[in-house]
Amino acid sequence: MRHRSSLIASAIAIAGASSTIQVQADPVELGEIVVSATGHKQETLQAPASIGVIDRSDIESHSYRDITDVIQDLPGVVVSGGGSRKDISIRGLPAKYTLLMVDGRKVSGRESQPNGSSGLEQGWLPPLETIE
Repeated sequence: MRHRSSLIASAIAIAGASSTIQVQADPVELGEIVVSATGHKQETLQAPASIGVIDRSDIESHSYRDITDVIQDLPGVVVSGGGSRKDISIRGLPAKYTLLMVDGRKVSGRESQPNGSSGLEQGWLPPLETIE
């Protein structure tokens, strides 16, 4: 009887693990990326600053490798370093003053790049907006 109970428990655990693996394999759709000096999103016409926007067609017409390739084409944005050591500065301010967020979550800075990656993959990039 004990052997049968442990077999049933094992079967349930394996079935649960396989459904968890399936959930993790689903692609994640990310929203808009906002690079902002004000710390919040604003409409382009309402912002008291210069604003640059890159949309999906701009991204698809270039051979960008990651997010840093995309934003370095914006006026006033400088990407320095290489590999997993890239820094983004806007209008001459050091990289420590630059905040990049996706769906309200911080993604800029080396500490937020998993496994030392050099940025975010190009394939999922939504429209970009910088507010300086």
